Amino acid sequence: MINAQTRRLQYLFCDLVATEIAVLLFDIYRYFVHESVNHAYVSLEQYLCYRMLLLSQICIPLMMMGLYYLSGYYNKIFVKSRISEIITTIKTAFFGTLIVFFVQLINDLSSDRVHDYMLFIVLFALLFVLVYLPRVVITSRSLKLVRTEKLSFPALMVGFASVPNLRDKLVSIQHTTGIRAVAYIDGSKTGEFCIDGCRKVQAHDIITQVRALDVKNVVIFQHPEGMEAVLPIIYRLLPEDVAVYILPPESDMIMSRMRQSDVTGEPLMEVSCTQMPQSTLNIKRVSDVAFGMLALLVLAIPMGVIALIVKADSTGPVIYRQRRIGFRRKPFNIFKFRTMRMDAESEGTPRLSSENDSRITRVGRILRKYRLDEIPQFFNVVRGDMSIVGPRPEREYFIKQIMDRAPYYTLLHQVRPGITSWGMVKYGYATSVEQMVERMRYDLLYIENISFAVDMKIILHTAVTVISGKGL
Repeated sequence: MINAQTRRLQYLFCDLVATEIAVLLFDIYRYFVHESVNHAYVSLEQYLCYRMLLLSQICIPLMMMGLYYLSGYYNKIFVKSRISEIITTIKTAFFGTLIVFFVQLINDLSSDRVHDYMLFIVLFALLFVLVYLPRVVITSRSLKLVRTEKLSFPALMVGFASVPNLRDKLVSIQHTTGIRAVAYIDGSKTGEFCIDGCRKVQAHDIITQVRALDVKNVVIFQHPEGMEAVLPIIYRLLPEDVAVYILPPESDMIMSRMRQSDVTGEPLMEVSCTQMPQSTLNIKRVSDVAFGMLALLVLAIPMGVIALIVKADSTGPVIYRQRRIGFRRKPFNIFKFRTMRMDAESEGTPRLSSENDSRITRVGRILRKYRLDEIPQFFNVVRGDMSIVGPRPEREYFIKQIMDRAPYYTLLHQVRPGITSWGMVKYGYATSVEQMVERMRYDLLYIENISFAVDMKIILHTAVTVISGKGL
């Protein structure tokens, strides 16, 4: 059975070759319609060997491959939506044509508007048609393999009660998504949930079984007590590299604003990752890396000055490393300029800072006021531990206390944590677990409405906070 990496390489190869052909055909079209080309003295072969055209034959396909990546087309390989595929291809072809038109073809513009419009239309049509045709062929083959059950993805099913028409639901799920039940967990007290021909495993052993069976999908059927009752299971599964879906009852679907992964089959809703569009997800990551590297370059001298001041102010290392919990509950070391004495937690118990905390150094108080202590976190952003905007990462010690009060805190681990967040903008620093729970509501709201525009608003609000010195 073909794997995801091989299929992705097929898409990449076909896109690259199709784009190369589209650019070549477009240059041939320009040869015959370009007013400045004297066909009696310049042959087609000579025209195509012009330095600028040879350069465009390299640069345009590479630029388009970047757009294809940013569009999110390569993120999910199997079981693509035909509608989203054609829309994504149209968008990338249109934006690519715009870039080429204003960067390269601006010199080809003439007083004849029809000629100019035709240049745009021909390039757009070539980029769209030649790229879309091999894409739809590959996608159709994958969908056919799924429908004929020659391509499937093993999954663990979790149920809590007797599910009406269970067999029909399982068939529908497999034929539309390729997700195939290989094992199940009966979480109901009466032992009513059962899938014939599948292995039964115990709920307390779910992580071990997920790893042993090498399943990449977990489907959770409706719980009589609603969505909140299955959060402990979701919480345990988030650190694993698996996609977690829920099949909610109708009452939850009415209230839920989650996006469905497929409109033709069962209403599976993925809860193991944010519902941010794949294009936005890629753009956000690329922007994080670019902005993070730029920030480190621009702030290199100020960081050096701050480091010297911190070193002169008190004994101890300049950079403070602290273990935090990040995306999918994976731990990482967060970097900050040290703002407290070395014996700040000498008793061994983690403590939150307060407004007049005596552990904070003189320089540390200024750094916190303007949030300058968080500048080294751009290293975390470039490394992939964090994002510029996202929920603030916490320590495991405090997460356990937050989870006791609000189990849905685990949903924050659907995205990378950030240097700044909606919670930090609207609420600020938390000095107690209760305040952490209060601030969490803003971060959950951010995840539900996450977008590039929202990130820009949060960054602007953060800039105002830093400039005004309201960091404390």
